[in-house]
Amino acid sequence: MLTPRYYQADAVNSFFRYTLDEPGKHPLIVIPTAGGKSLVQALIVKRMLEFEGVRILLITHQQELIRQNTAELLSLLDDRLLDVGIYSAGLNSRDTRNQIIFAGIQSVHKRAWELGHFDIILVDEAHRIPQKSIGTYRKFLDEMFKINPKIIIGGLSATPYRMKDGMLTEGDDAIFDDICHSTSIPELINPNHFKNRDQKQYLCNIISKNSINQADLTGVHVRGGDYVQGEMERAFNKNDLITRTVQEIKDLASNRKKILVFTAGIAHCEAVTEEFIRQGMEAKCIHSQKGDAENEETLNEFRNDLRILVNVDVLTTGFNQKNIDCICLLRSTKSPGLYCQVVGRGL
Repeated sequence: MLTPRYYQADAVNSFFRYTLDEPGKHPLIVIPTAGGKSLVQALIVKRMLEFEGVRILLITHQQELIRQNTAELLSLLDDRLLDVGIYSAGLNSRDTRNQIIFAGIQSVHKRAWELGHFDIILVDEAHRIPQKSIGTYRKFLDEMFKINPKIIIGGLSATPYRMKDGMLTEGDDAIFDDICHSTSIPELINPNHFKNRDQKQYLCNIISKNSINQADLTGVHVRGGDYVQGEMERAFNKNDLITRTVQEIKDLASNRKKILVFTAGIAHCEAVTEEFIRQGMEAKCIHSQKGDAENEETLNEFRNDLRILVNVDVLTTGFNQKNIDCICLLRSTKSPGLYCQVVGRGL
């Protein structure tokens, strides 16, 4: 039996204490990237199963997270006794009648009535839910409230805010009412932190190095609180910046085992990958214009022998690989949430 860390147990206890003390309200759990939210989610499900006839929906935006969260639950409990299904077009599964269902929001956002009554919905990467009543998440949850007005919506996230709207618990249209538990990054890095009851280091120290090769963002506009993607990509493609940046990575990260690179756009991603290869380093890239099968094959190579993986906004959430020891940001952002998610891939 897996023993949860102190803060994971605290998160689960806080969730149930909140739902009992605040009926009709919806709590949010905040745990840093790489802090083990999948286990927290599985422990909540395990305790919910003590209530007879309960139905549980676990929803997120990415099939990698669906796989990961399902595996965590099945490893925690005796899977022979569980009635677990998956509804995800990307995973070629459309289960609807199980007691526990893991689902992708893109697959089910028009299928609320097909899925039916649930007692609790847990949303992983809950910062993906917009504050206003628009988008796939909001429409789906609105339908679920119609099916069961007493449903509990629980959220988990490392970044409980959206750049334009603020905290997920603020505003008249907020789904979540309160943060019932929060663990900080320093607490899990520093074993002597006053909140760290285990006195163990759970996350890596962050060593940041500012590049000497900088893109000129003069003239790059800001829209919706962040840089206009196409303009930013052109700024990172100018002159010989790619050549100089790749050379700098080669010099600074010569002793790193696994290097994950975030780029400014698809053309930039391809060009950076080609430059790594030109400079004698094996690298491959993944992005949205490549097929799922090709991207998955490249990810498997990175899990094994491939040292350098270049991507565009594919691996910002839900990708956990413990031997990544170098994160390279060849892009800019004004979003603290995006920055924390990107850096968190190396924690």
